[in-house]
Amino acid sequence: MRTFHLLVSCALAVGCFFGPVTAQSTTTPSACNGAAALCNRKYNEVAYATTHNAYALSPDTAGNQNNPIAKQLTDGIRGLMLDLHKSNQSSAIHLCHTSCQVLDAGPLTTALSDIKSFLDKNRNEVVTIFFENADNFSAKEITAAFTQTGLQSYAATFTNQTLPTLAKMIQDNKRLVVFTDSNADPKASPIIMDEYSYVWETPFSVGLNGSFTCSIDRPKDQQKAMYVLNHFIYVELNLQGSNIQIPAANYATTTNAQSLANHASQCNQERNQMPNFIAVDFYDVGNVFQVVANLNQVPYTAPSKGTTGDKSTAAGFGPHYFGLSAFVLASVLLY
Repeated sequence: MRTFHLLVSCALAVGCFFGPVTAQSTTTPSACNGAAALCNRKYNEVAYATTHNAYALSPDTAGNQNNPIAKQLTDGIRGLMLDLHKSNQSSAIHLCHTSCQVLDAGPLTTALSDIKSFLDKNRNEVVTIFFENADNFSAKEITAAFTQTGLQSYAATFTNQTLPTLAKMIQDNKRLVVFTDSNADPKASPIIMDEYSYVWETPFSVGLNGSFTCSIDRPKDQQKAMYVLNHFIYVELNLQGSNIQIPAANYATTTNAQSLANHASQCNQERNQMPNFIAVDFYDVGNVFQVVANLNQVPYTAPSKGTTGDKSTAAGFGPHYFGLSAFVLASVLLY
């Protein structure tokens, strides 16, 4: 999902602060989302590794990710796509894939608590949430979940297309951006912002033959300040006579490698705009973080053997790499 910029390569010096922090800071951060070079870039001038259906976990057939949200964040994911549904289990908003009868990942508040815990412990990180508001919850209903978990204090509010730098967001401690695809109500709930006022998206999924496009899918023919690069594959499964689409886990090794890099590069050239939110399934397979680091033109450090990440993790993305300094060439973009 959204926006690609070419920026200078630089040394990576990353700092991590632990413990809940809610107050503003007058100190200029030494690194932002893991890299010093990102601090002076506006929010829309940065690329973010993003998980499609972040809550939907394998081994469920409908699962899009291998690791839970807390692990995704520590690995370096900075964008989370969450689908909001009504559940028969409770009156609370639930995270479900297609419907809660197919996959019910539980209450939204559980995921928000995990995000808050991460932001409490990682003072220099900026995270984005994308809500697919499938059951048309009001902005007030969604905001209630943020209030319940205490996450609302981190939420930024944008009032125009001039967006703050990551350093400014970190100094103000407004390090969470929340978008919804429907029912935004800036007067009733300014922290739940209309996605399509700021972001456009490429078409959903790519072909099994590796084909992809850079056309504007949503909103129609309206280029915005940022965009989501959707790069994942679905296959059809016949279930009791009905064809349903399921994530193609077996394709992740190739989908999240050179294919992703090629897609990002092509869209950057065709749209004259860097993709911002690189949305993938099974982020821990392939070279997702390397692709994102390359887009940001910041150093990349592969994780040590036995850790996750993309079986490689972008320098400047996870707390595992705070305190490191390095120059690394990032080369591959994978969907």
